[in-house]
Amino acid sequence: KSTNGGESWTSIGTRIELEGSNTALAIDAHNNIVYVGHNNGSVLKSTNNGLTWDTTAITNWGHIVSQLFVDPETGLYACIGRLGIWNSTDSGANWSNLNAGLASFVSVKIDKIPNTNEMFALAYRIGIEWALFTKQVNDSSWSKFKVLQDSLLLNSNDFVITGDLRHILAGPSGLYRYTFP
Repeated sequence: KSTNGGESWTSIGTRIELEGSNTALAIDAHNNIVYVGHNNGSVLKSTNNGLTWDTTAITNWGHIVSQLFVDPETGLYACIGRLGIWNSTDSGANWSNLNAGLASFVSVKIDKIPNTNEMFALAYRIGIEWALFTKQVNDSSWSKFKVLQDSLLLNSNDFVITGDLRHILAGPSGLYRYTFP
C-alpha cells in the first residue's frame, strides 16, 4: 500500500498463492472489495484491503483474466480470454455470460460511458480483425459498432473511449489515439 500518493510502497504482508501472475485488478469502492484476476482464469476478492483473499465462482477456468471492471450500478465484469465477458451482480458468487453477438471474437476489454447505460467491448478475431462492439446495459446482445484497422490496437493492454465516442486511447507500448473515420 502507499500512504504518500505512490512515492513509496509497503507490502501489506499477504501474498496471493497462485502459480503464475495476476493480470487484472478492480476496486469496488462502494462495497470495500478488491478483486484480482489471474492468468489461470481465477478471480479472487478481498473484503479487508488485501489481508486475506477468497475465491469467487470463477476459479481455474484456464484462460487469462484480461480485465476486471466494476460499475456501481451493474456489478463486476470480467473479460476472460476465449470465454468472453462475464458479469456478477453479487460480488462474484454467481456469473452470467454476456457473449451474445460476440461469436468467434475474443473479448479483450470493456468500458462503460459514465452516467449512461452504454457499454463497449474491444474484441478481435485472431488474424482477421479488431472490432468495437456496443450494447445497452439491459440489452441481451452486443452489436458491432466499428471495425478497427489500426495495427496499434494489436496486443493493446488497455483502452478508453472518450465521452464524445470519437476516439479510442490505447496502446501496447505507449498511448495512442485512434480516431473513428
